Formats: sequence, C-alpha cells, structure tokens
Amino acid sequence: QELNKLFQGIKGFQNRDSIDIVHIECSKGKAILKIKELFHIKKISAIGDSFNDISMLKAADQSFTFHNALIEADIRVDSVANAIHTIMKK
Repeated sequence: QELNKLFQGIKGFQNRDSIDIVHIECSKGKAILKIKELFHIKKISAIGDSFNDISMLKAADQSFTFHNALIEADIRVDSVANAIHTIMKK
C-alpha cells in the first residue's frame, strides 16, 4: 500500500514473501477477463494462494485456494489436482 501511494503508474500486489510490481493497468484479474474475451470463454476457474491473486480469483467464475492460504475463494482444496478434479466432476 505504501508503494502504491508513493509511485504513480505502478501497482504493488503483496505476495507471501515478496511484492509483485506491475504497470497500473495490469493485474491477474484483468488478464483473466481479457482471456475470456479473446477466446470467447464462458466459464473460467482460477487457483491462488496469496494477496497478489485476489483480483484473479474475483474475476474467475470459480475460484480455488488452499487450506493454509491467507485469502478467500469459493472452494478450499488440498492441491491443484483436487481443484482440477472438482472442475472435471461438473
């Protein structure tokens, strides 16, 4: 938050032990929306585990995170394989 206040044109996203710094117009959430638009995808799922993934999880139609994650999502899983299994069951 401090970096976001100090510098115009960039956005810092907190990760567990680091900060992702990107152009102000860039985020994982915007990437999800652009992928859906470009490839005409009706439903997309995403998995993340830290603060830098929040925009992506909000943009996804179905979101996953791990039991020990610091953030919220639609479904908590033990592994990526569990998330894929859940998606494939539908």
